[in-house]
Amino acid sequence: MMRSLLAILFLCVCGSKAAAPSCSYEGRGTLSSTCYNANAAYFRKTTYRFDNLDETVRCVNCTLQIIEGGTFDLSGNQIKNLILNNAQITVLKPKSFIGLVFLRVLVLSDNNIVSVPPETFQGIAKVEVLDMERNSLTSLKANGFKELTNLRKLNLKDNRIKEIENGSFTGLGLLDELNLANNDIFDLSAIFTGLENIALVNLEGNKIATITSGDLPLLRKLSQLNLAGNSLKKLRANDFLPLPRLETLNISSNPIDTIETGAFRGLEALESLDLSNCMIASIQRGLLSALHELRLLDLSHNRLEIFQTGVFSGIPELRRLNMSHNKIASYEKTGIFPLHSLHILDLSSNSLEDLDYKLLVHHLPSLSHIALENNPWPCYLKKEMEELFVHDNLVFDLG
Repeated sequence: MMRSLLAILFLCVCGSKAAAPSCSYEGRGTLSSTCYNANAAYFRKTTYRFDNLDETVRCVNCTLQIIEGGTFDLSGNQIKNLILNNAQITVLKPKSFIGLVFLRVLVLSDNNIVSVPPETFQGIAKVEVLDMERNSLTSLKANGFKELTNLRKLNLKDNRIKEIENGSFTGLGLLDELNLANNDIFDLSAIFTGLENIALVNLEGNKIATITSGDLPLLRKLSQLNLAGNSLKKLRANDFLPLPRLETLNISSNPIDTIETGAFRGLEALESLDLSNCMIASIQRGLLSALHELRLLDLSHNRLEIFQTGVFSGIPELRRLNMSHNKIASYEKTGIFPLHSLHILDLSSNSLEDLDYKLLVHHLPSLSHIALENNPWPCYLKKEMEELFVHDNLVFDLG
């Protein structure tokens, strides 16, 4: 009995001993190595020789905490991808990554980094992708990313960023993708300065309440902008005028109740517009007339009470229109031009009790799918519509 207890005690003591830090090559052809249980000091004194076979280095179960300057100044290394996610990093010092001259991808996600001081990234100018998702950043300081002159993709999603200083993105003239989703940003004024080549910006889930004149400079290459889940209440004329090449605009899940005429002026290249889950009660005629390339329009989950075709007659390329989950009780054919390109129409979950379905189909000659379920149709009308839709080879859902 005593011998068994001693054996268990020995195993517990041995098992509680911290595993020694080490780095090892993952095997022939992988071009990857993994470092286990390391702290920052380990990299400064390790005897492991990083060479041309160690293109990707991962840190597993590491406790790096403070990254001092020169921590990764590893003789002879040719590391291209450094994966330091969930490594308990809290502080980055100037020149944290100096010596990684071949580095292309740096992953610092799922840490507790609170700031990016100037010169943090000195010496790694070839980096093209920086991932700092899910950290504890509260602000971005001027020149914090200045040395990353070849950066193409910057992910700062799921932090606590409230303030972005002017010059925060200085040096990032080649950046084409910026993700700032799920932060606490309320001001757009400093975000786009110096980002003349930006193509995709994600600002979903912030606290932006207004777009003021000058917030959006002329951005000739911006093709996707996501402002969903903010606090916008009003879209004013010319808000998006400086975005002539924008193709996708998502403004869903904002408390928008007012859209001024001319709000979408200048968006000649726009193909997809998402205005779902807002508080829109009406669409003025002419509001969408400048959107000659628009193909997808989502107005679902709003407060619309009438479907007037004339509102959309200035959109010759419109293929899909979603007006489900509104309060639409009537349909009116307005405007002299039919919607020749519309293939899919969703009017489900509204308050329609009557519908001139023959006129509707006539005005939508390319219609192939129509959703009308969850409306209070009388039985006779459902049967009549079903017969017509079958005759016209329409895919339909009447509930």
